[in-house]
Amino acid sequence: MIVRIGLLVLLLLAAALPAHALTGWGADVNTGDGAPLMESVRADLVAIVHASEADRPALIRDFAEKKAPAAIEAVKRFRNPELKALFRELLKNPDWKIKHRALHALEYYNDTASIPAAWALLEDKEPRLVEKAAIFLLKVWDAGAAKDVAGGKAGEALGVIWSKQEDTQVRGALDALIKRVAGKLVPDKVSTEVVVKLDDGLLLTPFLDGMDKVKAAAPDYVAKPNMRTGGASASTLPPATRWAWPLLTWGKEEVNGSLQPFANLRQNNTIYHTGQDVGCCFDGAGYYAVAEGIFKMVHTGSDMGTLIVVEHNAADSGLECALTMHGGDTVFVKTGDKVACGQLLGTMGLSYSIENGGHFAHLHFGMYPGAFVATHNYGYSAVSKGLADWHDPSKWLADAIDRTSPLVRIKAPGALGDLLSKEEYGKAYAETCKGVDPVNMRVGADIKDAVPVALKKCEARRDAGFPTDALAKLKKWVGVFKNVPGQDTLDAAAKDWEKDAAFKKAVAGEKDIAALEGQLTAKKATAEEAALAWLALKKKYEGTCLEGRLKEEAAGR
Repeated sequence: MIVRIGLLVLLLLAAALPAHALTGWGADVNTGDGAPLMESVRADLVAIVHASEADRPALIRDFAEKKAPAAIEAVKRFRNPELKALFRELLKNPDWKIKHRALHALEYYNDTASIPAAWALLEDKEPRLVEKAAIFLLKVWDAGAAKDVAGGKAGEALGVIWSKQEDTQVRGALDALIKRVAGKLVPDKVSTEVVVKLDDGLLLTPFLDGMDKVKAAAPDYVAKPNMRTGGASASTLPPATRWAWPLLTWGKEEVNGSLQPFANLRQNNTIYHTGQDVGCCFDGAGYYAVAEGIFKMVHTGSDMGTLIVVEHNAADSGLECALTMHGGDTVFVKTGDKVACGQLLGTMGLSYSIENGGHFAHLHFGMYPGAFVATHNYGYSAVSKGLADWHDPSKWLADAIDRTSPLVRIKAPGALGDLLSKEEYGKAYAETCKGVDPVNMRVGADIKDAVPVALKKCEARRDAGFPTDALAKLKKWVGVFKNVPGQDTLDAAAKDWEKDAAFKKAVAGEKDIAALEGQLTAKKATAEEAALAWLALKKKYEGTCLEGRLKEEAAGR
């Protein structure tokens, strides 16, 4: 969507914002820097766009070397076809973050000529650049343009690259690319980028300083909300056995800004923020399924950007829904699809655009208990309603990841690697004792170190109020770690638990919990009635590991 905007309007926008020192990469992540930064490069970009074919390459090389890297946050927002060569030049910059920005811009040019350069980045040492290169290739893939990469054997080469990756999310991006190369996946463009045409001929994705500012920057813009829903219930799936973070490098923030935590109060303390804002992502980075589930909804056409909801079967807690907001214009799944843990769902939206509500690139991640509800996916909720129908997503997911993460993280090739992937740690340990191979020695030590970790995980599960599941897992580890030094501690713990009166009482009490859940649902009990019932059950099981769980139930989780 392209609309015209005059130079005067852009200058007024810039003048209305405070002036800041423009210092290198990421300069516009602080509100107020965007418009001045764009003004600082406009003359150079106009000169490039209007230059002759003969003069343009020299101007591009000079700008790419001397000025573009420090102003990349502004440069990446311009869309004139004549600038395509500039972003190709920036792919040569030694700073991986500059390459990342250049790839994101080249996606919008559908620049198939950059496929070989992007392919070479799939084996870069920086995981975030590998992820971005995979996403670029996924979006612009063309068999003809890619016929010479990897000697014409792109599929085989990708398998090798995938096998070397340890990050769940990078593997997810590569998985999607493997399917794309094989002709089994077609990206779904669900919205159109807003582009304005300035009076000097430059095409720009405008900088929005806050929500509801798109009309000022693009007066002719008309929102076109579009929602798709569908698919079976996740209750038809087995309980999820593995959970993961929705972003690569979750928790390692790239920006210092107004990231809202869960339950943050807004509007004179009248509304809660129902999710967790995370700013560890770059424009165009991927976001991923946190567990196996059913893709239930995609919504576009608002300042939330692309909103996605996936429903999961979380075993003990039943159905759980995970939602992400502020995605970009493309998704890689369709409503009703079954998704795997770590599967690429979409990409983050452009910073300070309608895709991110006029803020820097960030993900709003939320989780709520129960089945998918189409009207229960907004980022704010009235304080009067409380937060019983929302989780603190970081805490909930951290616990799920900890419970389901592999005990042995060191990878190994061949038969040993196969045993580790199947969690056959006893057999794997026996293999490591054959000879003095350095990899085997490291894996063997890691397997021994995993024995107390397994016990701690089971104890944590028991103490959280799930003794039946904890004992089942502990007995499983007794067999899995057979003949590994320290395995006897697991066997002894399992026998001690089974003899303990409080533990046996708690195991029996889980049947009471299940029965009460059914009764409250059938009765359609009010929150007050439910709290009183849970408190009564808590009193019955005081002094057991169920006490904390029942206290949380009484408080509405």
